[in-house]
Amino acid sequence: MQTLHPLKIELLSLDVTDDTAVEAVISTVIANEGHIDVVVNNAGVGCYGALTEPLRFALSPDEHFARANVGIIARTSPGCL
Repeated sequence: MQTLHPLKIELLSLDVTDDTAVEAVISTVIANEGHIDVVVNNAGVGCYGALTEPLRFALSPDEHFARANVGIIARTSPGCL
């Protein structure tokens, strides 16, 4: 496949709830490549730990999940257009 369709793919990870990190990744890619072809908004938030422990978030769990799973679209899309 690589010989038929040579691709340069770079995978980046970041904390999608951190606006500064999102802006830094977008700026880095545009500086290095000149443009962004594809953005995969595949953010997700899960919980881990003992079931008997209370969940601990700086925001309420609903706000935290919405910021990560929905808010990322609003934060990444304008910078990538």
